[in-house]
Amino acid sequence: MKYLLAILMSFCVATTTSAAWLQKPVLCGPTPQIVQDFNQDNYIPIARSVIRDNEDGKILGTLLFLIKDTELFIIENFFVTNISCIISLTTDFTLIKSKGVFMQLTKNFSLAELTKSETALRHGLDNTPGEEEIENLRVLAEMVLQPIRDAYGVPVKVNSGYRHPEVNAAVGGSKTSDHCRGQAADIEIPGVPNADLAEWIKDNLEFRQLILEFYTPGIPDSGWVHVSYVEGDNQKKVMTAMKENGKTVYKPGVIA
Repeated sequence: MKYLLAILMSFCVATTTSAAWLQKPVLCGPTPQIVQDFNQDNYIPIARSVIRDNEDGKILGTLLFLIKDTELFIIENFFVTNISCIISLTTDFTLIKSKGVFMQLTKNFSLAELTKSETALRHGLDNTPGEEEIENLRVLAEMVLQPIRDAYGVPVKVNSGYRHPEVNAAVGGSKTSDHCRGQAADIEIPGVPNADLAEWIKDNLEFRQLILEFYTPGIPDSGWVHVSYVEGDNQKKVMTAMKENGKTVYKPGVIA
């Protein structure tokens, strides 16, 4: 492990300290390759590091470091780009355990996919789930998301999965939202009307809550589908969220 970390750190030189907890290394030498479609096969996870803004210290994202065939690779979480320039890294590299942020939950869904949050990125918030939330996300993927993927045979777009309570507050979510426990996802399938997706889930899967949110009849890709899964509490409650007189109202059933 020390040897692998030495390989990693060899890419970070010319370090200057701007604060006790903040450093600004320059990534030099051969630019590490960016992994676009991560597959765990043959990759050895080494470390991850939070990236912070040089000016205000806000979290911009996370770099995940891996070794494959003695070459260094980087996975970008939260859409971090431009790794060849001066960036800020926390001084401590945290070793990634087997249940890391790129853990595969099912055949087609990863933990990174279900914890990605543009809101967290914009506000500099950490959206890392705990062990209980990770297990809930695995169950959600296994019982709801993967069956949808298998049935339609095309990728399912996850707009929002797990939300740390601070992230949930930033999006205006309910304090009791299933998203905060890793038990809900907002999803779409490109090319499939969201109303049709909601109907399919209603007729074919177990779930706690299913909401067709802000769908506009005649515009198939409008809105999105919220679905939650809670073992022992799958009430199969079906609703449609819509705006009336400027307020959000929830009506029973799928209204399309």
